[in-house]
Amino acid sequence: MGSVFQDLRYGCRRLLKSPGFTTVAVLTLALAIGANTAVFSLLNALLLRPLPVERPQDLVFLTQGANNQNQSFPNYRDFRDRTRTLSGLTAYRIAVVAFSHRGDNARVWGYEATGNYFELLGVHPAIGRFFTPAEDRKVGGDPYIVLSYATWQHRFGGSRKIVNSTVKINGLDYTVLGVAPKGFIGTELLYAPEFWVPISMEPQIEPGNNWLDRRITWNVWVLGRIKEGVSRGAAESEIQSIAAQLVREHPKENDGMRVHFSKPGLLGEAFRGPVTAFTSIIMGVAGLVLLIACTNLASFLLARATDRRKETAIRLALGAGRLRVLRQFVTESMLLAFLGGTAGLLLAWWLTDLVTGASLPFDFPLNKTLSIDPRVLMFTVAATLATVLIFGLVPAIQAARPDVVPALKNESWSRRLRRFEMRDLFVTGQIALSIVLLVASVLVVRSLQNALAVNVGFNPKNAASVAFDLGDQGYSEAQGMEFQKRILE
Repeated sequence: MGSVFQDLRYGCRRLLKSPGFTTVAVLTLALAIGANTAVFSLLNALLLRPLPVERPQDLVFLTQGANNQNQSFPNYRDFRDRTRTLSGLTAYRIAVVAFSHRGDNARVWGYEATGNYFELLGVHPAIGRFFTPAEDRKVGGDPYIVLSYATWQHRFGGSRKIVNSTVKINGLDYTVLGVAPKGFIGTELLYAPEFWVPISMEPQIEPGNNWLDRRITWNVWVLGRIKEGVSRGAAESEIQSIAAQLVREHPKENDGMRVHFSKPGLLGEAFRGPVTAFTSIIMGVAGLVLLIACTNLASFLLARATDRRKETAIRLALGAGRLRVLRQFVTESMLLAFLGGTAGLLLAWWLTDLVTGASLPFDFPLNKTLSIDPRVLMFTVAATLATVLIFGLVPAIQAARPDVVPALKNESWSRRLRRFEMRDLFVTGQIALSIVLLVASVLVVRSLQNALAVNVGFNPKNAASVAFDLGDQGYSEAQGMEFQKRILE
């Protein structure tokens, strides 16, 4: 351990004596590792991190056919009542409503969900309570609402007095039962709802579109939890058997229905493929940037090793083993990687906060919350260690193998280096990777320019769109047309 600390002290002194090289190396690594960590935090949030619920591995999403995520509500009730291998099934649906509280009016997005939604997921309220199956039985008779934690903070200042108070949804009074826990955004990772209401309130949430008893209307998503001790295969086989029964009982509405289990969080399989492709592409680009940074630093270190040939030869002449010299050079590379990794982590933290706080040009509550959790930290550590192996090991091996006598005389290595010059390989590789990255970046930018230059048929400069839903306020068609005339005037 004494010799390790000696290597660390000497390595720090060497880096401090070359502030220009150290600064460039640390900044290069910080940009590369920071970009990779930020991109991995996105991949982690969408594909790797489980839903923040109790035993997320037991949850299954019912997908119909090849890629149809919808079910009819009457079918949901039949699946729920007939299953014996699932401990419960919940149905939910995105809803957009007119929301009012003490004169503050807004168009907000949330969920209509069955009464067992929170119970099935095993989440607990931050304050108050959730609605239950008993409060989701009478159609139009349970005007209750649960707020998301972010909505509670943003619209109500985190006041605990909000529990049992009333808010207006589509002009009708709803009682606030409680607030969901911090970090819980429901069961779809791309969507951050502001509220949950019982699905029995659907006729008021969607005026003029009562589909609760229409088996032909397929517009709810169904999530289930496998019972303990039951295999996934057995549960899926039972659900498929129930689906076959429903096809026989209601052939017109359920013609061709085939149900299988999917992983929840991205509407079953609907978004998982595109999200996986997108994150894989940007992760590949970020990895290419890291590889370019590593080859660049490897070239720098090989150049420094050439400048330190005489120093290395003196060490070897005085009795130092080649392994000891190799360890010294690797230690210096590890110090650089540690500094670059730390700076990269801070950069990634800033980037994730920037994305989280960004304002989007539409009112759909897209979940853009990214965080640095233990999995992301482990990735950063792994990326840092990988950079040591990529850019530190080869230069260290090269530096620890000088010809001692020519090096002590400071003779030129040109003749030997012409036979095998590692820097030539690194520079060639760096140029090749840079060209690939440059071409890919130009193609992406040109595609973006083409997308922004699409002819939309009118001049969009200084134009704005305004959306309103008169049906939510109980307007008839005639009243709505009269209202629109006055708006246009």
